[in-house]
Amino acid sequence: MIEEDIVGRLFNAFGKRTSEGQGRIYMEWVTKAGRYAEDIIEASIQNDTTFPPLARLNSALINKKSSERVSYDPNIERCYYCLDTGFVPYLYDPAGVSAERYYIKMFACKCSQAIVGIPKYFDEWNEVQFEQGDYEKHFLYPHIVDAIMMDRNNRLNNGV
Repeated sequence: MIEEDIVGRLFNAFGKRTSEGQGRIYMEWVTKAGRYAEDIIEASIQNDTTFPPLARLNSALINKKSSERVSYDPNIERCYYCLDTGFVPYLYDPAGVSAERYYIKMFACKCSQAIVGIPKYFDEWNEVQFEQGDYEKHFLYPHIVDAIMMDRNNRLNNGV
């Protein structure tokens, strides 16, 4: 399926009209996601109740890519900050509408996979939000942010 068809199917499934700019950004994402795009979009159509923001699609892309880690050649180096997706996650504290949970917003990476027109992570912040710390060395930055978000949301939900 070509990019336009995949993006069109996504927008049509949720009854959403697309602006030229928004359509272009989603088509760029489909291009960057490559062979994973169609499966991720289809899963979103089948499982999501609301139109997926890029952050949700990027989380799915990161999960898909990292779940195939065993098939990767260890001699190929992947971007630590984005896992070659072009997006770096930033964890936000609960506030406003999302006062009951921590959430992630994605920013463009500084690597060659970044999509033009998305605010760049390292223009907003000079360094990463979290350090490697006690996480195993195979944990790359998106894994660390996801693990911290899950831990904090679990503690928030359990009143700890």
